[in-house]
Amino acid sequence: MVYMDLLNERRQSKITIAFGIFCLLFAIVRIIIDSSRDVLSFLNSVLFFLLGVNFILQGCGYERLFGKAFIAIDDEQIATKTSVFKKKAEHSLGKCKVG
Repeated sequence: MVYMDLLNERRQSKITIAFGIFCLLFAIVRIIIDSSRDVLSFLNSVLFFLLGVNFILQGCGYERLFGKAFIAIDDEQIATKTSVFKKKAEHSLGKCKVG
């Protein structure tokens, strides 16, 4: 059986992770230091916090948290799952002749 993991080839993005950390810190500092406690300011800080979490997950490769992407080949079938969010497709090799 031949198995190839398609998510191994993705590398971490240090710039995306750094930008995410910056957004998180900006949101935390803004919540702590901001003297005006109005709703718009708070929602802006929450937005920056969520953006920071999103960028950190993107930089680390969040696909691994949700599933697999692979190509598996054996004697009876070929199984492909090209994306984390797509279904697994199996193709039978019963009628194929090799040789």
